[in-house]
Amino acid sequence: MTQAHAFLFPGCAFQTGVDLAEKDFGETLTRHLKALRIREGESVSFLDGTGHIADAVCSSSRPYIFRVNEIERHAPQLPALRLYLSPPRRDTLSQTLSQATEMGVSRITFLTSEHNDYSQKERSPLLERSRRVVEAAIEQCRAPYLPQLDDGWSSLKDALGSLQSHAFFADEDLSRGGVYGPTSAMDISLHVAEISLFVGPEGGWSAVERRMILDTPLVIPLGLGPRILKVPTACVAALYQLRLLADAQRGPR
Repeated sequence: MTQAHAFLFPGCAFQTGVDLAEKDFGETLTRHLKALRIREGESVSFLDGTGHIADAVCSSSRPYIFRVNEIERHAPQLPALRLYLSPPRRDTLSQTLSQATEMGVSRITFLTSEHNDYSQKERSPLLERSRRVVEAAIEQCRAPYLPQLDDGWSSLKDALGSLQSHAFFADEDLSRGGVYGPTSAMDISLHVAEISLFVGPEGGWSAVERRMILDTPLVIPLGLGPRILKVPTACVAALYQLRLLADAQRGPR
């Protein structure tokens, strides 16, 4: 059976048996419905981005009206995963954001770094494009929560200085030394509200940045294997390992 299309409808208070009408959808959502040619009798899902998924059936396509039949309520997955990312260029960034969203990242903060060459003028349009990528990603994977994409960029120094709990950073030098996985983190408790992951730019961390990271007490190096990974692959591998580690510590639910 084909999975029903999912659409982001933020700010909507879903109610069972209540209609959702086109006049309330906004231009973007209406355009998506028309592009996919949703027809009467077709089942779809609406996501509010805050843990609720409404399963609905189209009762009219001119204009669109959907009757909500059932509402799923999802608790946040703990600990929350925050990604500090020095964004790569072009399609690689879109791939990174999509895959991180699919892996359940809860918050994304863009980092400035020595090997990152985005100008101040490029940053605001980049953030807007990135939001659209993240929104499309939760629709594709039917995720109940929309990751928060911070408005401002952070320097590495400020990001490290604001840490409240343990953070990890993808360390290619550690991997070259034959150490893989969060081996140094096995005795670290992840019974916290949030854990963070730092992923560097395509050119890697500079020597100064790497020393700054390693000198921060709350930061733990995370090896990802002997090969040099592209940024999207590094994000997926690291987020997956951290989720497994956190879930193992929490035990059966």
